Amino acid sequence: MADPAYVSSIPVARQTAEVRAQFLIKVYTHLALAVGAFLAVETALFLGGGAEALYDFLASGGGMTWLLILGGFMVVNWIGTQAAHNLANPQAQYLGLFGIAAAEAVIFAPFLYWVFNTDGSGTVAGAAVITLAGFAALTIVGIFTSKDLSVLRPLVM
Repeated sequence: MADPAYVSSIPVARQTAEVRAQFLIKVYTHLALAVGAFLAVETALFLGGGAEALYDFLASGGGMTWLLILGGFMVVNWIGTQAAHNLANPQAQYLGLFGIAAAEAVIFAPFLYWVFNTDGSGTVAGAAVITLAGFAALTIVGIFTSKDLSVLRPLVM
């Protein structure tokens, strides 16, 4: 529910604390939904054998198959980005968001399949824990201190 005091021509960073809080809630909700979509597609690929098939396809075809995968990913990413920037159509924005999340899951599947089947040291689990801890720490600092963390952008990028 939008705050009646919200003025769309003013950046969110310069809005009231209530408007900024509502904006952050929406951002984190969309982030959670996109991560959930990624995990759902990734799980479906692993349970359905798609991850192994992608890995086998890429392992047997050499560099040309990677060009096909990356080219397809670029096309899906471009279409998804165009849809996400369609301010007049929220359904297109969601389709773009979830389309990109699905494309990311497809491109990650062969890598994760290889890691899970060749590396028993818990590399993926360790990376996930470190990523979640960093994300949680930055989120907690950002929410509870109300500090502008945009100075960290170059570090995060």
